[in-house]
Amino acid sequence: MGKKNKRHDVDKSALSKEGQISDYLRDIVLSSLEFEKERGDSLNRYVDNLMVTITILSVAYLAPLDYISNIQGLEEVYGISTRQILFVYLILLGLLGCALVIAVSAIFLRSNIALASPSEQFDRYSTTYKEACDEGGQIRERDLLKSYCSSLNITYRAYLLKHNNMWKRLKISTGLTVLSLIMAFVFLSHLLLTLL
Repeated sequence: MGKKNKRHDVDKSALSKEGQISDYLRDIVLSSLEFEKERGDSLNRYVDNLMVTITILSVAYLAPLDYISNIQGLEEVYGISTRQILFVYLILLGLLGCALVIAVSAIFLRSNIALASPSEQFDRYSTTYKEACDEGGQIRERDLLKSYCSSLNITYRAYLLKHNNMWKRLKISTGLTVLSLIMAFVFLSHLLLTLL
């Protein structure tokens, strides 16, 4: 009888440790899903900031246009035609326009997030239960956790794909914005050096 109690205590201890490990693993699984959701929130804030930056740059680029085009003797004295200025402005604003469209398209990316259907969930858990019964009649927490993780994997992958695509678009949009800034700096530097 004493051996039976010791064995029962060992089984309880093993089940308790397995339960603790299962709880820990479940927390990790949920944390990874939560981190991916937070990444999406961060990318959305990035899009907002980028769109504000593009808007401010557009206004900053357009503000001196009237003044520059009205400089007396611009073409005769300095050799800069209004067409050249308008061409540069078209390039600058075209880059910003493309950056804006790409940034906005990043917002509207959809993630195909869906758990398996209820019947598929039932089948998955039933299979887990049947396998456990075939192996010794006891279903373990880790078996349920494995099934739970596989059901959340679809959601995680959908978030991951969406956020990776968002990040690619945002890098392109940011690159176009920086390129327009560099071109504006070069253009204005050239214009100022020509006028001085």
